[in-house]
This record gives sequence, C-alpha cells and structure tokens, in this order.
Amino acid sequence: MKVLTLLNIILFIWFTFSITGLRSIKKGLFKYQYNFMFIIILFIWLFLMVISIYSIYNNGYSSKVAITVITFLSAWLYLQYLMHWRYYFRTVDKAKVSEYYQLYGDYWRILDKKENKIIPDGYHIALQVLIGLNIMSNLYTLIT
Repeated sequence: MKVLTLLNIILFIWFTFSITGLRSIKKGLFKYQYNFMFIIILFIWLFLMVISIYSIYNNGYSSKVAITVITFLSAWLYLQYLMHWRYYFRTVDKAKVSEYYQLYGDYWRILDKKENKIIPDGYHIALQVLIGLNIMSNLYTLIT
C-alpha cells in the first residue's frame, strides 16, 4: 500500500511539471494548445489520488476505487500512445515530424531525434513509465 501511495504522489508531482515546467526538462504548459485538456487530467488524477489514498488508509482499498483508477490510467496511457508513440511505429510526413519537434524538440531526450519518425522526449517517456507502474501497482493491490 505504501508503494501504491508513493507511486500516486510521484506521478502527480511529475505531471504537474506539464503546468509549471521544470528548467531543462519541460517548458510550462501555458504556451500550448492543449492547456485545458492537461488541467482537466491533472484535476481528475488529483481527485482519484485523494480518494485512492483515503480508501487505502481508512477502510481498505476498495475494488471500485481500484477499477476506476485503473480505467482512468489506462485511458491516459492510451492517450499518451496516440500523442507520442503512434508515429514512432509508422512512417510520417516531414510536416508532422517538424510540428512535433517544434512543440517538444528542446526537451531532454533519452532517444535521439529522427527525421522520419517521432521519438518522444524524456519527460513523456518518464511520464508513461510512471503511468504504467501505477497501473501495475493498482492491479497488484486489487488482486492481493
């Protein structure tokens, strides 16, 4: 349960960098067209995180809460795939690649950029790993 709580908090803090920015890792969110969507995701996650932590420490982790959290995180991970990885697995026109790198190009990178493929930046790779770890942790908690 402590691991689940810790992962929830780490994911929340990491995702708040989408709004606040963090020098050399990610610019603040307010320069982009997706502002409203990111703020909605942040508040939904905050709400679910508070309910999840409350449930864990007061009356045991409810399966309804776990399933709701897993469903939300899975949808969020799929959205991340659509926005950052879908074009890694297919050939894309240079205009799309250029648009993506113009938006996320100066963030820190784990994988090098390619001219004909979109390679997600390090911030988004870390975010997707954290979402995946939260899904697995919630599934483990639900099963045990």
